[in-house]
Amino acid sequence: MVLTKQHVTQRLRDIKARQEGGELPAWLAKVLSQGVRAAYKAEATERRSVRRKVQTAREKGEIERPLFCELCGSSGPLEAHHRDHSEALGVSWYCSACHTLADRALSAGVGESILIPPCVEVFIPAALVGLRFEVVSLAGAA
Repeated sequence: MVLTKQHVTQRLRDIKARQEGGELPAWLAKVLSQGVRAAYKAEATERRSVRRKVQTAREKGEIERPLFCELCGSSGPLEAHHRDHSEALGVSWYCSACHTLADRALSAGVGESILIPPCVEVFIPAALVGLRFEVVSLAGAA
């Protein structure tokens, strides 16, 4: 799971509430809070490092930013999206709306293959609203 400021803030509030409610001694709450902050700082440092690597690779011409969003096909300013920060140059290029959607899906543990970009209008017949559908991957089909 990717740690966001919202996750960290909520976790720190939970720790404080448990301490104030008498569930955690003060020393343990302090240790837990320091651990949460350290984990966020380490992940943020890794993200900054990966962003620098992508920028350097673009400047050297090792990777190119495409003209269109990989999800919705819109043109305009594109942002690099990392599914896995351990692969610094393994990026997808999305518009801002699709990038936000992809980050939320990644945080929620939902696969990006089923995303419908918010910038694409989709017509859903009234008869289908509220029904559940099974997602089937055709990647292995011949």
